[in-house]
Amino acid sequence: MHSSSSGIIYEEAVNEPALTSRESGCADENEVAVVRRGQVAGRVDRLFSEQAERTPDAVAVAMGDEAMTYRELEERAEALARRLRALGAGRDVPVGLCVERRLEMAVGVLGILKAGSAYVPLDPAYPAERLALMVRDAAVAVIVAQTKVSAVVNDSAALLLLDALPDECEGPMVPVEGDGRDLAYVLYTSGSTGRPKGVAMPHGPLVNLIEWHRSLDAQARRTLQFAPLSFDVSFQEMFSTWSTGGTLELISEAQRLQPDVLWELIVERGVERVFVPVVMLQQLAEAAGRSGRDAPRLREVITAGESLRITPAVRRLFTSHRDCRLHNHYGPTETHVATWWALPEDPESWPDLPPIGRPIHNAAVCVLDAGMQPVPAGQTGELWIGGAVLARGYWRDEEKTAERFVKDPFSRDGDALMYRTGDLGKVDGDGVLHCVGRADDQVKIRGFRVELGEIEAALGRHPDISGCAVAARKNEAGEKLLAAFLTIREGTGLTVAELRAWLGKTLPDYMIPARFAVLPALPLSLNGKSDRRALEVMDADWLAGGDGAPVAPRTKTERKLLVVWETTLGRKRIGIDDDFFGLGGHSLLVMRMLPLLADAVGRPVPMRWVFEERTVARLAERIEGSEAGDSE
Repeated sequence: MHSSSSGIIYEEAVNEPALTSRESGCADENEVAVVRRGQVAGRVDRLFSEQAERTPDAVAVAMGDEAMTYRELEERAEALARRLRALGAGRDVPVGLCVERRLEMAVGVLGILKAGSAYVPLDPAYPAERLALMVRDAAVAVIVAQTKVSAVVNDSAALLLLDALPDECEGPMVPVEGDGRDLAYVLYTSGSTGRPKGVAMPHGPLVNLIEWHRSLDAQARRTLQFAPLSFDVSFQEMFSTWSTGGTLELISEAQRLQPDVLWELIVERGVERVFVPVVMLQQLAEAAGRSGRDAPRLREVITAGESLRITPAVRRLFTSHRDCRLHNHYGPTETHVATWWALPEDPESWPDLPPIGRPIHNAAVCVLDAGMQPVPAGQTGELWIGGAVLARGYWRDEEKTAERFVKDPFSRDGDALMYRTGDLGKVDGDGVLHCVGRADDQVKIRGFRVELGEIEAALGRHPDISGCAVAARKNEAGEKLLAAFLTIREGTGLTVAELRAWLGKTLPDYMIPARFAVLPALPLSLNGKSDRRALEVMDADWLAGGDGAPVAPRTKTERKLLVVWETTLGRKRIGIDDDFFGLGGHSLLVMRMLPLLADAVGRPVPMRWVFEERTVARLAERIEGSEAGDSE
C-alpha cells in the first residue's frame, strides 16, 4: 500500500507486518500515518547461498565462452572467504577489491561478503593517488585483486590474488554470524571538501531492495552487468539476478563503451534485462535504430543516475519492443534505490520528463521546506528519504554523517533518521513524485555524481592557479558538461593539455572538465561566494585544446572531420591540431562520433584510430593514407 498527503509518501512491503507501530506526522493541516521501519534482517550473501541450493547447476555468471554455475561460484567464493578470514577479515572489516571485468569479479564480491566483511571497490582505471587515498581512508588491511591489476593498488595492505586461489574450499564453510546491521560495502563518491567520501551501506537495506525486486519479478533473468563496481547499481545487477536464479552476463570494458557493439551483444546473447544510466539509454536507442535488429528477449530496461528524458530515439526503441518495459529508478548512493516508476505500455503516451514515481517497499520520501515541514502538493521542496533504505552514514566521518543523516521529525522512534538528498522535488495531485533539480552544487555527469568542490580543490592545488570555480553547462547539443573558470598568477600560462594532465593525477576521467577559461576575476554573488549561476550562462573565451590559436583545415578530409568534431563536441573554434580528449571528448562521445565519421569519409573508421591519432590533422592523414580495405 502507499499513502501520501502533500509532501509525505511512504510504502509498506506487501503482506508483511510493520516492524514498528504507525506514527503520525503533519502535512499541512492533515495528520498522516507514516510508517518507519526498523532494520531489515538478513544478509545478501545468504540470499545467494539459498539460491545456490535451489539451482546449483544453473549458470550464475557468464562472459563469452566462460561460465560458472551457482555451485561453482559458491565454492570459489567460500575458498576466498576462508583465506580472508585467516587474514583477519570479519564483520565490519573493509576489504579492497581491485578487479577487471572477468568471472573473478563475482568471486571477489561474494567471497568478501561470505567472509563477513564489506567490499571496497578500487577501480584499476582510477589514478594511483586516488586509490591510495581510498585505501587509507577505508583502513583496508587486505586487498583482493587479479594479478594483472595488482600493481595499481597500495602495497601497504596485504594482497590476495584471486587467480592464485584454489577453486574449492576444504570442508564445509561455517556461515558468518551477522545480520542486517553488518556492513556490505563502502562505496566512495565525489566529496565537496576535495576528498571522496565513503558511503557505508549495511546488508539490511540491500536485502530490502532485493526482496522488493523479487516481489515485482521473480523470474530468472539473463541480466547484463553494465555498471562498474564503484557504482551502486552494480550491486543491484548482481544480486537481483542471483536471488532468482538468473544469469549475470559480463562484458569487457571495450564492449561496455561501444553502444553499437553492446546492442549486438544484447541481441545475440538473449539478454532480458539491462540497467543503464540515462546517457547510455540514449546511446543504445540510437544504436538499435542503426542496427535495424530487434532484441526479442529483452523484457526490462532500468535507468537511473540522472533525470530521465524521453527522446524520439528512446520512444522508437520501446515502440518496436512492445514486450519490454522501461523503469525509472531514483536514489542517491546513500539510500540506493528509493523510488521507482514503470512507464506505461504505450510509448506514445509517455511524458517527455517522466516522474520518479513512488517509494519502494519500506521507504519513505518527504518533500520538505527549509523548516523541514511538508510542502503542499504541486509545490517544490527538498527531497528527504527515510525508512529501511538508509546507509549507515559516511565511513569514519561523523561530522559529515550528522550533517546529512538527521533525526526523523515524523517518528516517535528516537533512532529513526532521514537522509537529506539535496535534490528538489514535488508531489503531483496523484501522489507521484517528480525530481526537478539540485538544491546544492552537486551535479550528475554521464550518470556519475560529481561534487564541484572536489574538482575545484584539485585545481586549487596547482601552483599557477590563484582562483577557480567549476560549473555545469550545456553545450550546443543540449548535453551537460563541466566547465572550469580560472584566474592564474601573473606571468604564467596554462594549456588544456597541462590542466587535464594535472587533474588526471587525482581525478577520474568523468570529473575532468570539458572546457577551461581564464578570467581576470571570478564573478561573485552578494555573499562573496562564486556565482555559479553566472558561470553557467556567461560567454567565455575557451582555451583551445593545444598551444596557440586554432589551426584551420587545409584539405577536404580535414574540413569534413572538423565538422564531425564540432557536432560531436558541441562547440566551435576547434583547430586541426587540437586533441579530441583535451577538448572534453571521452569514450561515449567516440562511439557517437563513429557513424558520423563513416558518413563523412564514405567508409567505417576504426575506433582505435580516434584514440591513437587524437587530432583532426593526424586522423585525416591516416584516413587519406590508408587503403580502402583497412579495418580494425
